[in-house]
Amino acid sequence: MKTLTILALLVATTAATLLPPTQHRYGIVPARIQQLSPHFRIVNGKVAEQKQFPWQVYLEPRLGKEVGHCGGSILSENWVITAGHCTYRMDKIVLYFGSNTIDSMPLQMTSTKWEQHPNYDPDSLNNDVSLIRLPTPLTFTDTIQPMRLMSKTLAEKNLYGKIAYTSGFGYTVDKAKDISNELRYTTVRIITNSECVPYYGPFIVTENAMCGRGAENAHSSPCSGDSGGPLVMQDEDGKFSQIGVNSFVAFEGCSSGRPSGYARLSKFLDWIHEKTGIPILN
Repeated sequence: MKTLTILALLVATTAATLLPPTQHRYGIVPARIQQLSPHFRIVNGKVAEQKQFPWQVYLEPRLGKEVGHCGGSILSENWVITAGHCTYRMDKIVLYFGSNTIDSMPLQMTSTKWEQHPNYDPDSLNNDVSLIRLPTPLTFTDTIQPMRLMSKTLAEKNLYGKIAYTSGFGYTVDKAKDISNELRYTTVRIITNSECVPYYGPFIVTENAMCGRGAENAHSSPCSGDSGGPLVMQDEDGKFSQIGVNSFVAFEGCSSGRPSGYARLSKFLDWIHEKTGIPILN
């Protein structure tokens, strides 16, 4: 069984070379960007405790005999949200629920139905969100729980400087040969798009994207295999809300200290509600 390189965006701050011939990519990659494999994992992060992130989903996007690795989060008993590049041109998605270690996941199901954002751009990763419809409704337990989408009120706020959490099973070091069996997480501090544009350019950092830097460790970041995983923050009521989806990191490496990029969910709330029927809180 081959490992499929599902590409999250790796963006160069200098003139980038294209992907090595051994890696697979879809679409045309502009000179300033490079796409990252979905073996995207938390670099310099912490091992999560059981039940700490019950909304976390591990995904294996499959194309023929090739298998990729992504993350996602539970929105409801029928829907999981992930990155658009994790479902793009795939045949099916195998989803795993209910544990902080991949080899002990108690629930697995396979989906062949998802809603790719209609304006998803595989070159820039603009509108990098996708909604996976589950073939069987989930039964919620203490290890399988939905993540609350950000409210309309939170969506209107300036999140600059706020601390958020991101989690995943991706690489823990840049040159790792495989993803992590353990769920890891790290904290990021939200920065403005104007701070992020000098690293990636306006083609990548659009109004539909947001960026963050390692909060506790400047070199802590999502990495390959973490693609599609959630970016969440604690709201004023003490509960967590999802504000973003892991999308891209720097070509120079996940531990380079450069900002990481996320799909900005405030721009997709109406679309998510339209496709899933999930209510958006005021």
